[in-house]
Amino acid sequence: MAEITPEDVWKKWRTTGDQQELQKLRQMFEPYAGRVSSIYKRQGVRLPDPVIDSITQNVLLKAFDRYQPERGKLRPWVSSYLQKVKSTVAAKQNLIRIPETRVFSIGKYKRVVADLEARKKRVKVKDIAKGLGWPEEKVLRLEKELGASTLGSSVPFASKQMTDPFEDAFQMLGPSLSGTDRQVYNLIRGGTTGTRDISKSVGISEPEVSRSKSRIFKGVGYGGRS
Repeated sequence: MAEITPEDVWKKWRTTGDQQELQKLRQMFEPYAGRVSSIYKRQGVRLPDPVIDSITQNVLLKAFDRYQPERGKLRPWVSSYLQKVKSTVAAKQNLIRIPETRVFSIGKYKRVVADLEARKKRVKVKDIAKGLGWPEEKVLRLEKELGASTLGSSVPFASKQMTDPFEDAFQMLGPSLSGTDRQVYNLIRGGTTGTRDISKSVGISEPEVSRSKSRIFKGVGYGGRS
């Protein structure tokens, strides 16, 4: 009986879309992905291990999706494609150095833009500014820093293109939290970031909120004060 090759499994998955075949592929290449992840975990990268694993798995799936059989075997293709993990990890590591207050501003901006886009075809800077309670100049400055393209006073871009520096890490961290930290985490994710507001909502003192926020942010690789 002929040995089943990665190319055979890939072809079946590509043809049928069978998720079981995709799982077989992932298992075949798990040693590859594991070795790549371990490199960055050993190097002291300022990202939680689950986030590094998530990045590696996402790149692995993209390697399967973009594989071109006419260019050679799947194993060398995946091995070469996994080098993209390095640039992704580097980008994420740089992003999490953004101060906490900046992260909150970006997150709030994204939520307002997404809400406006759900109701309007074209979102204007003045609408965003009104929703945020900011001067229009502050909105334009943030868009420029985030790389959003603007035409006059309109913003013709999809908010999903904007990068929330803590999004991946927060998603990975959430299920591991419990008790007060989980309550504080849920409030932060929902847009309530002020220590006093969180204190009132959870029913704990402001110093306790600060300690909880500090634990949460350290959990996603941020070592600054809350």
